[in-house]
Amino acid sequence: MRFRNGLLTLAVIVLVPALALTGCGSKAAKEGATPEHHEGDGHDHGAGGESEHEHEHLTAADIEMPQDFDAAIIRIKACQATLVTALQGKDLHDAHKPVDELTILFDEMMPLAKKSGIDRQHWKEVNGLVDAMKDKLEVVHEAVEHHSEGTVAAPQNDQEIARLEEIGKAPRSAAE
Repeated sequence: MRFRNGLLTLAVIVLVPALALTGCGSKAAKEGATPEHHEGDGHDHGAGGESEHEHEHLTAADIEMPQDFDAAIIRIKACQATLVTALQGKDLHDAHKPVDELTILFDEMMPLAKKSGIDRQHWKEVNGLVDAMKDKLEVVHEAVEHHSEGTVAAPQNDQEIARLEEIGKAPRSAAE
């Protein structure tokens, strides 16, 4: 019995950090919480069905916040990929978490840029790039919130992300 517990402990020690480093999602999802239910998932949602089922938004406390500008860009890219996959599958329910996480990450980009020593000359451009991505995400966010039917295209943020990566590679000043 002791051997089994040792293997289980070893598996947990190895797998939990690996899972925490992958993908885009909430801390609750990474810690094994069950996903939210949605209409047509085979579970009873009460008499009101989908109209009573509300999406709970993620907050900054629900996600592992990147520690710096570069880590935030990596997370944005991961969330963008997750969002694209969800929308290609036409499952707006699966788009909730990446949309919420992207919204949170976008709001944190300037503080992370300052903390990471991104030169002041790039701050206005970082703000503009983030605002452009927020604007594109808003269309998807509205569709997800209103459970719109039909195809919703993922925002194309490749150019903005590439430029943020270039800014991240530029010489840095002392962190603010």
